[in-house]
Amino acid sequence: MTISLDIGDVAFRVEEYYKSYLQASKALKAIESFDKKERVLFFDELGSLTILVDSHNDKNLLEFMNQTLNPLIDYDIKHDSDLLKTLDYYLRYDSIRKTAETINLSLSGLKYRLNKIRDFGYNLQSLQERFDLQLAIKIYQITQ
Repeated sequence: MTISLDIGDVAFRVEEYYKSYLQASKALKAIESFDKKERVLFFDELGSLTILVDSHNDKNLLEFMNQTLNPLIDYDIKHDSDLLKTLDYYLRYDSIRKTAETINLSLSGLKYRLNKIRDFGYNLQSLQERFDLQLAIKIYQITQ
């Protein structure tokens, strides 16, 4: 059995409890979606991810995510593949060898998937595009 504990901001007034509860709920979602090893997480420990999980305009986040990732998501659904997962780990490690090892894939298999991702027009050498992809993947993980 796994127990997770998530903590929002300290509430000093009754009207602050709901905000703290929402933050704790979002921290829990982050633990589940980001494969966090810690099972106790304070909302403010999410760092820059608090911007995503505490956004009051989910519509804009989802629109950005869909615009950025839809080709991969659609392909994965249609072909029962893992291009999005592959991209996520590749962007995390920035190492073909480490990525292949982590997702238990041969180097040639990983290179094939990365080339397939590039075929959709993604430039994995561009720092801005890599950042946008990482951000979109985090939004995807939070919303799933």
